[in-house]
Amino acid sequence: AVAVAGYYASMRLLIDPLAPFAGVGEDEAARLVTKARIRRITFIPYIGSMVVACAAASLNPKGPMQILTSGLPAAAAAFGLTQMDNLISLRRARAYIGPLKPLERSLPWILAAVVVLTFFVLVLGRGVRFS
Repeated sequence: AVAVAGYYASMRLLIDPLAPFAGVGEDEAARLVTKARIRRITFIPYIGSMVVACAAASLNPKGPMQILTSGLPAAAAAFGLTQMDNLISLRRARAYIGPLKPLERSLPWILAAVVVLTFFVLVLGRGVRFS
């Protein structure tokens, strides 16, 4: 319960920093566009995180049934809270005035993600043994 409350509180703290990416507005049409944009921004990482978790679980020495019985449901539950649009009340966010800039890709961040992904899948996916 403490973890859920802490996560919810952190999402509330992110309302203002996310406003420039979401394009928060005051009228109903702007709110609908905002919800659609936030949903699009968060949906790709949500699906990607489940794919990565299942890829790492596929290397588990206990076999592929481990993926179906615990890997996929655990990934879906663990990453389910990343759908921030279901947790954040957009009415509390400050209105953002100005044109929205497109999200740009950054090669250094992409390369860092590939390195972390490779480590996660190939090293942690097999399991870590301490004995």
